[in-house]
Amino acid sequence: MEGEAFLSDLLNVEQFEPGVLNVVCAPCGCGKTTCAINRIAPLASSPKRALYLIDTRNGCERLSQEEKLTTPYKWYPETIAGRYFNADRIDDKVVVATYAKFGMWVSQYPNFADNFEIIICDEAHNMVQFATFSPEPNCASIARNAIRDAVLIGKTKVIAITATPDFLKRLQCPKKDIEVDRSRLRHYTESQIVRYASINQLIQQIPKEKIGGLYVSRVQQMLQFEAIARECGRNPICVWSLTNEEHPMTEEQLRVRNHILDREEVPEEYDFFIFNASCETAINIRSYTDFFIAHNTNPTHIEQARGRYRRDIDTLYVLDTENGGFSVPEEYLNHPLFKEEKDALRASIGIKNNKGRYLPWRELTQRLTDNGYTFSEGRIENRPYIHRERVRGKDQRATSVFCRWGFPPRH
Repeated sequence: MEGEAFLSDLLNVEQFEPGVLNVVCAPCGCGKTTCAINRIAPLASSPKRALYLIDTRNGCERLSQEEKLTTPYKWYPETIAGRYFNADRIDDKVVVATYAKFGMWVSQYPNFADNFEIIICDEAHNMVQFATFSPEPNCASIARNAIRDAVLIGKTKVIAITATPDFLKRLQCPKKDIEVDRSRLRHYTESQIVRYASINQLIQQIPKEKIGGLYVSRVQQMLQFEAIARECGRNPICVWSLTNEEHPMTEEQLRVRNHILDREEVPEEYDFFIFNASCETAINIRSYTDFFIAHNTNPTHIEQARGRYRRDIDTLYVLDTENGGFSVPEEYLNHPLFKEEKDALRASIGIKNNKGRYLPWRELTQRLTDNGYTFSEGRIENRPYIHRERVRGKDQRATSVFCRWGFPPRH
């Protein structure tokens, strides 16, 4: 872990102003949450005048375990909006809620944000991104617009915290980048970063004694890669959203989810943890990890997903369909391949284009040639075929890609 300082050590909270979105950009691992709780929330005159917003339900549950934070009590929005008073239920703590919940409150009380002196927007990039996932208006877009309006009205100091601020450019309000010496901040590191093209082959190539995790976008992919890992002799486990009605989690998945939220570790019986965006910013994992696979090309998703592993790791694998390494399985070499086998080879390599389909044969052939393979074409009984083989000399270049899939010694 590079750098020696936490965000709390370097952040000057006197920089915050009303009338602008105060953007604190800092890397994963520098203590953003601790800083928000101990340095930013206390700027309010009382805990109930501060509101802590987070992107996911998993993240909300995790944060609510902090001593100074709590989930909304009964009649919370009515009490804050001055429509109800229930003094016995008011804790001397800062309430933490999701952006979606905040959007519901704003739908009921349009000026709800005006009741706060401080609003902390954690993982603020998702406040903007989530609003695009369904037709507007939706709860996320209502929350986004309410935060924008709170900035423009200027009664509330709004602080946006994120490691990946690009999406905030879409928020139509004045912004102020808060100065922090990022070179001094602690952050997580990797001994090596390896770019791959075929996730199917990568899962099969990584030594089974290595412990790791995988981030993918969709549940169907999670299930597919879980099956591949299990076929390789691993013991994988998937965790996704509680609200997924099409794929409700099993009791065992729920147990693992709660274990991770409570203890910040993957249960030791599992060696391959697979998750998606529902946990991308929401969980902390401090148990030992050799590697992490970010099956995505978006830098925001890569950094946020990698940041769930709250320690340095040996190897970070990043999807790169254009330049990443892959190979042809031996069973497809040195004999004629007819259409059926060519299709099977495409599926075996598993590289997909931006339409989610396996690479067309012509494009895959060019990639294979670039990776040190040669081929010839012909016909047998009037059926066209292709004959593929390695090229001596070039094969070393192709193989060297996979030599990078090794690991430093485990300490």
